[in-house]
Amino acid sequence: DEEEEEEEEEEATTNEATTTNNETIIPQNDPNKNKKCKGNPSGITRLFLGNLPFSVDEDSLETFLQPAALTHIKWITDKETGKFYGSAFVEMRNSKE
Repeated sequence: DEEEEEEEEEEATTNEATTTNNETIIPQNDPNKNKKCKGNPSGITRLFLGNLPFSVDEDSLETFLQPAALTHIKWITDKETGKFYGSAFVEMRNSKE
């Protein structure tokens, strides 16, 4: 009996958004997941990429992320030396890519 109740509780909570440490976690099957963000009306999605090889360039990054259409790449560099840190922010046209 107790096991069944626990399983039912788990199933009920996996379909609901949860908040932990002021961060809302939206489940994968939520129909609102791909709605445009309030602060991002154009639907652009920005991702942080870390641990990139120092040999990476714009062409190789675009090839790796295909079929996504990159709209912008911001390479992270050292302020003083200008050397590449191995990290970048990339923007894609929309969140479905």
